[in-house]
Amino acid sequence: MKYSIFLTFSSLLITLISWAQPNPPSSLGGFVTNDTIGCSPLLVNFHSIISNGVTWNWNFGNGNTSTLENPSALFQTSGEYTIALDVVYTDGSTEQFVKTDYISAVAKPIPIINVNSYDACSNTNSLQFENNTTGADQYLWGFGDGNVSTDFASTHHYNLPGNYTATLIATNSLGCAASASIDSIIIHAVTPNDFQITGGN
Repeated sequence: MKYSIFLTFSSLLITLISWAQPNPPSSLGGFVTNDTIGCSPLLVNFHSIISNGVTWNWNFGNGNTSTLENPSALFQTSGEYTIALDVVYTDGSTEQFVKTDYISAVAKPIPIINVNSYDACSNTNSLQFENNTTGADQYLWGFGDGNVSTDFASTHHYNLPGNYTATLIATNSLGCAASASIDSIIIHAVTPNDFQITGGN
């Protein structure tokens, strides 16, 4: 009989201790996201994994906050962002989750291009395309005549007369891309000289 009472009391004590635990352990981090790194502007969807929360107060480190349980945040400027979430639980207790430099918004390349001439003849042109791009490691030139190049800088010859637009797409290792164009490259047709050779008697 005493043994049975002791077991009942022990079970009740364990139940009370378990019920009195304020919150689940913080090892889960409190929240997850769809992305932690991407090209700026970077839109991130945050999802709280707190099952017994009453209120949520988010600080995204970019000057914006939210009280939604599962908010979204836009990171316009490249950089590292620390995310903080303050939760109030159903029992009135509170907990803060902080993930330092959790979001990384990566800047797109800045393409800067030039060409040595905007005006040339179809038979003699050999245009030099310069590349002063920063923040990229892959390059794709399109010259407007169906030809392309993956060189950093490129030399191109236009076979036919016309008005062309050359474009460079610069991409970094994360896949962030940006483009720049050179408009109104004019290639002139070559007009044969009309002449006659006449001979005298």
